[in-house]
Amino acid sequence: MPVLIPPIEQSESSRVGAPQWRQEAQAKMMEAQQLTDRCGQEAVAMWQPKDSVWDPNVARHLCKAAYIQPWRFHVQLLQDGGTLETPPPGEGVTLWKSKMKPPAWHARLPLPLNRDARALQTVDLVQAHARGARLTAARLERAQQQINGQLQLLQRQRQATDHRLSEVRKGLLINQQSVKLRGYRPESEKIPDKADSMLILEREKLKSMKRKMEEDMEKSEVMLKALASCRDTLAFCCKERLQVVELMNKPLDKVLELAGRHSWVDLSRIPTPSTQGLKTPPSDPVGAYTPECAAALNDAKRLLMESKDTLQEMAKNEEDIREQQLEISDGVCSSLAQKMRETTELKERMNMTVGLMRGTIHRCTKFNQEMYITRGLIKGPLSKTHLETREKLDRPLVRVYQRHVGTQLPEAARITQGTDKLQRHISHVEKNLEDLHTTHRNLTRSLNCKRIGHEVDYNVVRLRLRQRHPHVNYQQAQCLEAYDMSGARVALTLCVTKAREGSEADLVALERMFQQLGFESTIKRDPTAQQFQEELEKFQQAIDARKDFVSCAFVVLMAHGLEGQLEGEDEQMVELENLFEVLNNKNCVALRAKPKVYIVQACRGEQKDPGETVGGGNIEMITKDSPQTIPTYTDALHIYSTVEGYLSYRHEEEGSCFIQTLVDVFTERKGPILELLSEVTRRMAEAEVVHEGEERKMNPEVQSTLRKQLYLQ
Repeated sequence: MPVLIPPIEQSESSRVGAPQWRQEAQAKMMEAQQLTDRCGQEAVAMWQPKDSVWDPNVARHLCKAAYIQPWRFHVQLLQDGGTLETPPPGEGVTLWKSKMKPPAWHARLPLPLNRDARALQTVDLVQAHARGARLTAARLERAQQQINGQLQLLQRQRQATDHRLSEVRKGLLINQQSVKLRGYRPESEKIPDKADSMLILEREKLKSMKRKMEEDMEKSEVMLKALASCRDTLAFCCKERLQVVELMNKPLDKVLELAGRHSWVDLSRIPTPSTQGLKTPPSDPVGAYTPECAAALNDAKRLLMESKDTLQEMAKNEEDIREQQLEISDGVCSSLAQKMRETTELKERMNMTVGLMRGTIHRCTKFNQEMYITRGLIKGPLSKTHLETREKLDRPLVRVYQRHVGTQLPEAARITQGTDKLQRHISHVEKNLEDLHTTHRNLTRSLNCKRIGHEVDYNVVRLRLRQRHPHVNYQQAQCLEAYDMSGARVALTLCVTKAREGSEADLVALERMFQQLGFESTIKRDPTAQQFQEELEKFQQAIDARKDFVSCAFVVLMAHGLEGQLEGEDEQMVELENLFEVLNNKNCVALRAKPKVYIVQACRGEQKDPGETVGGGNIEMITKDSPQTIPTYTDALHIYSTVEGYLSYRHEEEGSCFIQTLVDVFTERKGPILELLSEVTRRMAEAEVVHEGEERKMNPEVQSTLRKQLYLQ
């Protein structure tokens, strides 16, 4: 800026102009000078840096020197004696020639390129937001992938834990079956031993394992729900962030690699301060990294750590329980095997003792028989007509010697004494023989008990080894459990024979079947509708009044029927549902949890099934219809002669095809009753039935709520 040199001041006396005129001119010049300085400063200030400071109390050159001092390059002394000049850090324009780096200046007024500059700034702002959104979306997606992977691991571990829990439950079922099977031993073999203690210990340990596995399943279920919720939240936030970066085709994984933060790539990695990588930006409600995203990522990190701990704990518990279950099962099997060896040893000793006792009994019996022969010989002959007897009685020496009364021979007295002594010995031997026989029977009975106990323990070990095989699941092991059929079996048959030709043949077949299967059968012919109910109630009361154990009950109902009703002898109807309720678990205490089998031979509608001829003979059938009731209780088996809505056929002389087939299968075959009924259904489906000159088909229907297998023989 040019500076005016002040002119040499002249004295007042030498001036021509008036002072006022001069002062006015000087004032105008001063005002112009101040305006010039102010405008110049304002013009320069428009281009000065933001932090420029002008101190009026310090000389300009000193202010300038102090102000530009931070702009100069830093000089560093190297080890070899040289120097290294580096520009100062921060933003600015590096002037290598003048060794300076002044900061960026900012204009306070819009420049000619202000519109383009603002557009570039907007683009930079949008790109920065898009980059931030893309980086946040990449982090959210990576977190979602890790949470999803953790979900899969947790689900697989839950499957393993559930399988182990099923094995534990199967172990409890095997333990229950083992205890029940050992209960069939004779009373002499039921003395509590170490095998029983091992079974009790196994049951307690398995119950503890079951509770522990159920707790793990509950804990994993809660964790699974939390992980699924976190995954959904991450997916929602990631979808929101991706709406900003639709036009940016850079892979999200590449974005995470360029970020340089390992904790962003792997949530399980502990975040560390990095001088090169990007820093986690603060959450901004209107920015790319919102508080919702931050909260979702924090939850993901927390759940990832917790789920890893849960997985490790579940895997450890599953492995420990597997080893413990195998160990306790082997312990039970080894104790049973030891008991079997001890039983075998006792059996061998008992067998030897029984053999020795049998030989002694034979010798004593032979000796006793010889004693009887000896006693007979000592007593002498029974008749004096015998030649030897006559010679002994009439010999000369005896006759001469016995002429005098005082010279009687002692032969008779001594023979009598010997006979008495021999008789006493025979009685003693017979008593010993009786004791030997009694002891032999007891020992034989004990030997049989030992043999039965050995067989039961062998069957228990065989059952345990077969049931604990990995290919046998809990449902298959449960299917092997059967109802206890060791008690009494009762059956009631209510049959309407009026206008039902062939019913007597069915009654004879049923009576034969019940007798062969060991049932106490009762038959009531031609009951009225009211007697159907009364007879069943009497049957139920008789069962409850019994003191012995009742294991099963059969009820056979044979009559005409319509729409869930049976027709009595008086042509009145009775509801089948009411009949079924008489023996349910609520009304019949003795049959609670016991199998109750209902066989209904009647029609169930007016429809006729022509079917196709498969095989069989010509059978003339007549019958009415029959009902159906859906059971609402357990341990009940309803067997209908035909499906709902169709006729049931009966031969006038040979009886009903259904009853005859059922009796044949039940008496000829052995196995679970449901398998026998499948065979009945197969035979009925293959049979050819002719009714009114046309081929018909009939198919039985079975409704079962049995909880176990039912074996009739």
